[in-house]
Amino acid sequence: SLAYVRNTINMKDEFYDGEIAVFNQAEPEAELLTQQGIDALLASPFRAQIEEKYGAQMLKDAEVQKTLMNEEVLEPFIQVNNLCTDYAKTAAGCSVEFMGEECNFYGLLRHMQSTDREERKAAFLAWAKLYEDVSGTLDEQYGQLVKIRCEIAKKLGFANFLEYVYPARGRYDYNAEQAAEFREAVRKYITPICEKMYTEQAERLGLSELQYYDESLVFPEGNPVPVGTPEELVEKARAMYEKLSPETG
Repeated sequence: SLAYVRNTINMKDEFYDGEIAVFNQAEPEAELLTQQGIDALLASPFRAQIEEKYGAQMLKDAEVQKTLMNEEVLEPFIQVNNLCTDYAKTAAGCSVEFMGEECNFYGLLRHMQSTDREERKAAFLAWAKLYEDVSGTLDEQYGQLVKIRCEIAKKLGFANFLEYVYPARGRYDYNAEQAAEFREAVRKYITPICEKMYTEQAERLGLSELQYYDESLVFPEGNPVPVGTPEELVEKARAMYEKLSPETG
């Protein structure tokens, strides 16, 4: 976890880049070893006692996990891991000079929340240009991901990737049809609420119409920002989580 965090901080750091490369290779191999433990669990003569103590969901998870990995898809999973890393590095490597400083995607965020409307618009256009400049590479990497993931699903006995991804993400209690119903409910009930909120936001900002580059600015005087030094903020966060911890009440 530490290596992943430090890699996301600086994806040009060769040491942590190497660590991620090792993980990309080892993770699917470790998953195959996990299958051996799953086999032992499901073959246990004490399944009834296990279910009584830990619940039926644990055994349900194990049964599903058995369908999601085998030797045949080991290499494709490694390819997927490497492509995901490449995709993230492609986006992370983008930068542009904006208002006298070199900015990546995250560097543009504060400009996209500026109280100056022209600055916000320019920052959004710069953001879009970053994606446009690498769109060919991202499209190619994403296309490869789609192809390999579909191959993985079919090799595992699923009709398509959609049928595979629901159990792979632990979504046993609803399916694609029910997800479509939920999206329709969002369109019908949530979207009108969002439209009302955007109308109120435009009024607060003194605008006749809210544009895409206005949405990130919530208040005309500027969005709320953290108050305090990094050390103070970390200490306040630590105290908050300690207070919320079940162990401390």
